[in-house]
Amino acid sequence: AEACSRTTTRSPSDATPPAGSSTARAPPLKGMASFFESLKQSVQAGASDLARGVQGKETGRTGRLDVSFRESALGMTVTDFGGEGLVSAVAPGGEASRCGVVLQDRVVGVGGRRTEAYREVVEAIRAHPQRPLVITLERREKRDEHAAASPGFVNFRLDEEVDKAERILALMLASAATGPPRDVLRRARGLAFLRVTKVGFALSGRFGTGLVVARLAAGGWSAPSAIGTVGASFGLQLGAQIADFLVVLNTDDAVAAFSGGGQVTLGGQVGVVAGPVGASREAGGAAQPQGAAPG
Repeated sequence: AEACSRTTTRSPSDATPPAGSSTARAPPLKGMASFFESLKQSVQAGASDLARGVQGKETGRTGRLDVSFRESALGMTVTDFGGEGLVSAVAPGGEASRCGVVLQDRVVGVGGRRTEAYREVVEAIRAHPQRPLVITLERREKRDEHAAASPGFVNFRLDEEVDKAERILALMLASAATGPPRDVLRRARGLAFLRVTKVGFALSGRFGTGLVVARLAAGGWSAPSAIGTVGASFGLQLGAQIADFLVVLNTDDAVAAFSGGGQVTLGGQVGVVAGPVGASREAGGAAQPQGAAPG
């Protein structure tokens, strides 16, 4: 008999948008209610990812897996990570492996009892020596492709960042008039992609995530590396702004500045292309890890 059953619970923002609507611009009046509902769900999912991401916890669409263990040995190790019980090891050939348990699955239920914390997981497993024992796992997965285009959507998963970068590049290249010149891209030593959300009411906050890739000496591009930006400012401001950025890195030093961590200020050897189909401009100076004012 099948020992495992899987029930996937999709995050509300991952639902397929209604026909005729868009996550990037408001639809006609007839679909306005659906649009704002989709926007609300997208913001809620983004807020959840933001809260988990800043704690170093896995983000993304939530799925559930119920595993019915029949053997005394579970075949997996659960470890305390930020107060949660996460699967840190799966024994090859063990029951957990056969039932599809993977690393980073979170134990959220044991024997019908909800287990929010690692301590509760340990207590519940010890209290249920009998078999079969049903353990409920929570799994975080990449969101659907359309979610990467949702307003205000932040990412803490590299696979989602790749989808977002692909979309930003496609939008940039779609406009020959305002997109980055092809010769600039051909000379680029690296590319950085960022989506930045800015919200303000007197005090404003800015937060963005993205990735950077470097051109390899042997040809092709490196594996992506995650990057982020955060900041705050004061002033007479009210509202919200979301923008996608493609930053063209023209030197190896600029690539090193982006990939090395710390603070980076855009300077002379970094070509900047701002917005979904923005305009290209050059600054004077150089990108330095400690920052350099444009000349």
